[in-house]
Amino acid sequence: MGMLIEAGALLNDRFPRPTYPQQAPRRSLVRDQYRGAVEGLLGDLDRVLGCIRLGGFVNATPDFTEHPAVINGASDLMVAVFGDAGRHTRAAIGCSSLPRDIPVEIEGTFEAA
Repeated sequence: MGMLIEAGALLNDRFPRPTYPQQAPRRSLVRDQYRGAVEGLLGDLDRVLGCIRLGGFVNATPDFTEHPAVINGASDLMVAVFGDAGRHTRAAIGCSSLPRDIPVEIEGTFEAA
């Protein structure tokens, strides 16, 4: 087994909590930032042997129930970039607040060469 690394990404843009379809552009920003964070830690995405786990925290109102759908984009990106090695376990958690009022936080554990 290779070494394990952990990476995270925060979206620093503030916005009112819109409905799920209105969040699509911001989900793309989080995915791009997350990919950059992993690449920055390793210097090269080819060193990633697999994505072990992703966790996503969604800043949401009490009536919002689509937390997994918000985090799906990050999961989909891992499979798109790493193929079967990108399949992972995952948690999607709703929060009443996140640091600096960010809408989404993603954390992950990867196996790397």
